Amino acid sequence: MTRFRFALFLALGLFLAACNKDGNPVALPTDPGGNAQQVTLTLTTNVSQVETGATSATMLRVSAVKGDGTAPADGTEAKLNTSLGNFGVDSGGKPIQLTTVTLTGGTAQVAFFPGATAGVANILASIGTNVATLNLPIVTPPPVPVADFTFAQTGLSVLFADASTGNPTHYRWQFGDGTESTERNPQHVYATAGTYIVTLTAGNSAGDSNKSQFVPVSLGTPPKAAFTFEVQGSEVHFVNRSTGGATSWTWNFGDGVQSGDRDPVHTYAHSGAYTVVLTATNDAGSDHASDVVTVAGGTPPVAKFNSQVSGKQVNFIDQSTGTPTAWHWDFGDNTTSTEENPVHTYASAGNYTVVLTVSNDAGSDHANGVVAIAADQPPVAAFTATPNGHQVNFVDQSTGNPTSWSWSFGDGGASTQRNPIHTYAAAGNYTVTLTVANDGGSAQASKVVTIAAGDPPKAAFEFVVNNKQVNFVDRSTNHPTSYLWTFGDHTSSSAQSPIHTYAASGTYTVTLDVSNDAGSDSISQAVTIP
Repeated sequence: MTRFRFALFLALGLFLAACNKDGNPVALPTDPGGNAQQVTLTLTTNVSQVETGATSATMLRVSAVKGDGTAPADGTEAKLNTSLGNFGVDSGGKPIQLTTVTLTGGTAQVAFFPGATAGVANILASIGTNVATLNLPIVTPPPVPVADFTFAQTGLSVLFADASTGNPTHYRWQFGDGTESTERNPQHVYATAGTYIVTLTAGNSAGDSNKSQFVPVSLGTPPKAAFTFEVQGSEVHFVNRSTGGATSWTWNFGDGVQSGDRDPVHTYAHSGAYTVVLTATNDAGSDHASDVVTVAGGTPPVAKFNSQVSGKQVNFIDQSTGTPTAWHWDFGDNTTSTEENPVHTYASAGNYTVVLTVSNDAGSDHANGVVAIAADQPPVAAFTATPNGHQVNFVDQSTGNPTSWSWSFGDGGASTQRNPIHTYAAAGNYTVTLTVANDGGSAQASKVVTIAAGDPPKAAFEFVVNNKQVNFVDRSTNHPTSYLWTFGDHTSSSAQSPIHTYAASGTYTVTLDVSNDAGSDSISQAVTIP
């Protein structure tokens, strides 16, 4: 239970009279005019609510402070009474709902018990006709949860999943090997195989329940390592053929390099014979397999490439032979790339000399080629417009590779997107202009878009109550453009789907008014706050 201090302060002008330790009346000091000094009376507790049937007491604190900041005389009495719950029971077993406390140092404490009835306890502390109040909720405790769980075992590792009902708030797992956990869904690794009795205790403020199951844990069998490979020049493709449920692999390629991949591809820096070892492992153990991989010296590659020009963008395609392992492109505009098949965009028109250099362990070669980038032609503007109510989908259909777009929607709105979506505020005819441009120039196209008035909206909404907070969801149809919610508690909102918090319990009439250019509609529903 979340605990916090809840206090209500009430400043009171009091004439206080009580008894001192000898049983004689104690009067509060007076000012020079003979008037009793004012005090501030406070009634506090350190919880936000209590549960019915609770046997432990909740402590209430009564405090009084005079106007000069000092405490009233010891022996000053305050009366307390409560509408629900009690301050204990008398000798006859009857609940005590009216009691008196004596202040010492300006404070006193009294034990409060909630009893069996849920509601709000209106607790009053008074000195004379002056009171301080505390409204303490008494709630029904949740039901005791029913513990249950499932598990999934992989070797010595077991993943436990809580399946309890009744909203437990705390868990205790006893794994049967002397270890425990308070997680909801723990994963536990046993030291040895065997059958363990696992117990889950799930509980909340109402109590706990237990569920025990036998959990078998077995190691299984170690995997059997095996692999094949294919040599492609200095590059070798390894295929893992291990069986028996291996969960991890370690490759030692014989040249000081290792890998944890299942099916690695490895490139050797030099020709030669290499002993490759694969280790396959699971919870039950591991196994090894080895083979000798021979990498030949090979021959130097022969450089060759092709290019495909599209505007200022060029796709370069390596066509070299002899198994190159490295590429270096010089595009003739002071830019380079080491990709095998790069895509490059030139900034301006012109003829560019491109040089490709390829290499492998046996040597290198290069090839030259000229790429001609033509100047852009101006684009031709064109577009379509598809209205859907007041919303229009614009689709650019310009040709000639435009690189920028500028839309004017005829209602003061604009966009630089290629295919914008625009919503008009009102029905009417609008002249829409699209301007497209590239390095070769610009062009425009215009057309009239007609927005029909449409149908008036139909109001509808749903809501979900969560304590005093309510989530309202608009379900209105026919495209409303404005919303007005009145929540029945003298507050309102213009949001489409607002979230509203009520200050008090009760039933409220909530009304949603929606409108658009074609008209308006409203709907009301009753919302009950517990």
